[in-house]
Amino acid sequence: LLSVLKQDAELDLHLVDNCSRDESGKVLYELARKNITPGKRLHFLRADRNLGYAGGMTYGYLSISAPSGAICFVANDVVLRKDLYTPKGI
Repeated sequence: LLSVLKQDAELDLHLVDNCSRDESGKVLYELARKNITPGKRLHFLRADRNLGYAGGMTYGYLSISAPSGAICFVANDVVLRKDLYTPKGI
């Protein structure tokens, strides 16, 4: 998540807690609630049950009301290159 937040671009981030059993959902919720990252709009979503990998991604996708650009799905263990997103776009 930190590598996504460090991207030099304005992003809408939909953070999905796929019914986790640890404290990670609370961490995501607090991060979205505080929304202290300039240029990033954070949205927290929590599934009522574990939907599996693809189900969690679909749950996040369906929460987007009107996609206005590229959509990128990123799993929790992915680290993005710092220059993946640029102000000019992908």
